[in-house]
Amino acid sequence: MVHLKNTDTAEGKVDLLKVQEVIRALRRRYSSRSNIQHIFKDWDAAGKGYIEAGDIQSMLGKMGLKLNLDEAQMILTCIDENGDQRVRLNEFLDLVFTHNDAITSLDISHTDAVRDSTDMTFVDEIKRNVERTRHQRPLNQWKFFLQKNLNNIALDLLTVDAERTYDVDLKDFMRVIERRSKIPEYLVRENEGLLH
Repeated sequence: MVHLKNTDTAEGKVDLLKVQEVIRALRRRYSSRSNIQHIFKDWDAAGKGYIEAGDIQSMLGKMGLKLNLDEAQMILTCIDENGDQRVRLNEFLDLVFTHNDAITSLDISHTDAVRDSTDMTFVDEIKRNVERTRHQRPLNQWKFFLQKNLNNIALDLLTVDAERTYDVDLKDFMRVIERRSKIPEYLVRENEGLLH
């Protein structure tokens, strides 16, 4: 996170480029980590089961990043699917694993990146982008899970396919998946119908 523009933004203002950079940096930091639930608990220091804008500002401050409360609120707005101003585990997973999201997909190159936090035009655009990207969550989570386990799965599939026909039936494939990898609870819960 050393390459970030780490300057103070005036209260009541939001530096969209800085918010984009922070989100990208968080993805780089956490996307290869397997203990996301533990990381989420660190962000939710009070144990409420969710993160609020103040928690985001505080945790980023501990990482040495300067964000004002409005910028922390913008990060929250980008990932808050149901509009309750709280980030739960599944929304935190979106922050880490969704690469085409509400704020990083905004084209702000032609505009002033520092905006009034009361400027509802860009807030509304971000909320529309949140709705669009929300549907990508299960796919992105499965991609991440499979990427982390791909080598082990491939080795087991080669064992199952001893004749090297590269044709494995679905039952054998599912046995390999179940044996080689512990499917995280959040994937099982959200995709129950797909797994059976």
